[in-house]
Amino acid sequence: MLRIQLHPDGSEQLPEALVATLETLAMAFDGVRSDQGVAPLTSLEIVVSDDLAGAVREFDSAVIGDESKENFHTDRVGGVVVGKTMYRDEEHRQPVLVMSRGSIDVSTPINHAHTTFLVAHELAHTLIGQMRHEAGVRTPPAEVPWETCKWLARYAFEEYRADSIADVILGATASVTEEDGGSRPMTVRDAHFGANEFGELAATALRRIVGRIHEYRVSGKELSEMWLDVQTTTGEILIALAHGQAAHDGPRNAADPITSESDFGPMHSCWKTLHELFHSEPIVPAVDEFADQERALVEAAGTAILEFWKGIGLTFRDDSDPFYIEVAPPALCWC
Repeated sequence: MLRIQLHPDGSEQLPEALVATLETLAMAFDGVRSDQGVAPLTSLEIVVSDDLAGAVREFDSAVIGDESKENFHTDRVGGVVVGKTMYRDEEHRQPVLVMSRGSIDVSTPINHAHTTFLVAHELAHTLIGQMRHEAGVRTPPAEVPWETCKWLARYAFEEYRADSIADVILGATASVTEEDGGSRPMTVRDAHFGANEFGELAATALRRIVGRIHEYRVSGKELSEMWLDVQTTTGEILIALAHGQAAHDGPRNAADPITSESDFGPMHSCWKTLHELFHSEPIVPAVDEFADQERALVEAAGTAILEFWKGIGLTFRDDSDPFYIEVAPPALCWC
């Protein structure tokens, strides 16, 4: 069932210790599926590539999904993408994981822990995607803002949940020795950069889109381009905050939001709402509860995202095709 290969040269061999780690993690998620009553995978491919974006693009015609992989790139607000999960089938039982070769290495204990977390994060996506299909829930992409916001919320929640699951897996496989000689489960904060870095990157991106909106106020040009930039960057900000918040919270502990009113303005209240919603749900829900939980969460989170857009000066009406964007003057918004 499990196939591990290098891209593009499938004849080269990966280190045995790395292969063993990947096999162990795959078996761990087989166990989670069994415990949750989720159907076993029919196949699992892990592709290790020096060119992650190129490898993902090559799969464009072989995988299903709402997004084309033809223009996939790895640059994001939160850094560089090092893993991508895709599916060959509608049932999500034939996932393909593409991992950046430079990001997975088990030659030292800290590298092993880092690799464990990254691969477990992608394997968590396969579990969540399969549970979502079995629960019969979909939040498809949409053109109108009052639906797009739900899509963005769903993605951010999945990243938070995948990080939380990966943190549990990491803690079950590695420990940290304290100064007093005691030990505790390792967390992502021990093996990976955490909340502060993600928060700083998100704050910088937020300032950029606020500036982008003001450029439109001055020029009156390229409204559609401005809106596309704002909604795309909003999604990346939310995902960066999800990664940072998951590291800050740990797998089982609620913490304060990593945002602040001074640095994030209306995104702070938005993120506070999303964080409360995210942490109110179990890390791994029961399949028969998944649909109701996700629908309620994306509805509430979507409303919070609309309020954020209003806070930075954008409101929307459905009285034109496909919708009308109203841009408020600086005195009426955070800028």
